Amino acid sequence: MDQTAKPVTLSLSIQETEPLTVTVERGTELTGLSRSEIYRRLLSGEVKAVKKGRQTLVIYESLKEFIRSLPPAKFGGPSLAKEKITLEDLGL
Repeated sequence: MDQTAKPVTLSLSIQETEPLTVTVERGTELTGLSRSEIYRRLLSGEVKAVKKGRQTLVIYESLKEFIRSLPPAKFGGPSLAKEKITLEDLGL
């Protein structure tokens, strides 16, 4: 019978879960929205929250849904300067 030690490999799985709620402050960090903007969206019903005493806890999923509902950013629009201006055109 072989008595030699064999290495044991342990595999740890850390499952990251999303929070159910976040504070308004954390919501500002996650989205880049201002505190006032988050409260405006709460008042309009676009984002949902619950209260725990005096603390407002924003429903994380509703915050994500709001961000997903925003239109995509567009870059590379028309140039404001249609023609190239030289220093001579400015009299310099």
